[in-house]
Amino acid sequence: MDLFILIIWLVYGVVVGLISKAIYKGRVPSGFLPTLLVGVFGSFIGGLMKFLLTGNGNPLQPSGIILGVLGGILACFIYSRLND
Repeated sequence: MDLFILIIWLVYGVVVGLISKAIYKGRVPSGFLPTLLVGVFGSFIGGLMKFLLTGNGNPLQPSGIILGVLGGILACFIYSRLND
């Protein structure tokens, strides 16, 4: 894997995680690594949602920013429900 692609994915995950955490108004994990994980996990949830809605592509594909943020919000919701 190219180092540049890895850096792009890290930045993408942090951006999606920050946006998701800013929109979600519940208890969310704090710190760099949890934000990154929310963003990456959210992106894969968004890819799965795209697969279920359109029926094409790989169900575990990274999605765009909008579906990634929606998936990140869902990841924050799941986190808050599991830690209540």
